[in-house]
Amino acid sequence: MARTPPPVISDGDAGARAWAARALEAAGLCALSTATDILAARAPDGALLGVIGLEGHGRDGLLRSLVVAPAARRTGTGAALVAAVEQRAATRGLRALYLLTESATPFFSARGYEPVSREAVPCAVRASEQFRLHCPASAVCLRKAL
Repeated sequence: MARTPPPVISDGDAGARAWAARALEAAGLCALSTATDILAARAPDGALLGVIGLEGHGRDGLLRSLVVAPAARRTGTGAALVAAVEQRAATRGLRALYLLTESATPFFSARGYEPVSREAVPCAVRASEQFRLHCPASAVCLRKAL
């Protein structure tokens, strides 16, 4: 069996943002805000495989809208994007990442994210549009110290 080459991770451009908007809509997830910093995973031929967003809020970050193309799922693309965004956050001096999810708790738990109550999330992160407007109360809140 041929091994899938690892994705190339880079800053997301306008094309990655447009791809993300379509993929997130198709998955029923919230669109990324224009303030969200995005990273894109591409195949060696340049095809987009996935994106992930990061919002900085003071000393903490909000991991946003990981989405991977259906054909690239279970290939390590999602894990590579999470590792890259964690590295980006650490480089920027963020101390922890938070996220809200309704369906990906096992994926993120396997990468060291732990459940936390919304009340325990720093005020700056809770004040984000994502927390205030887009994620239902049923979404699980997760945290990872960096």
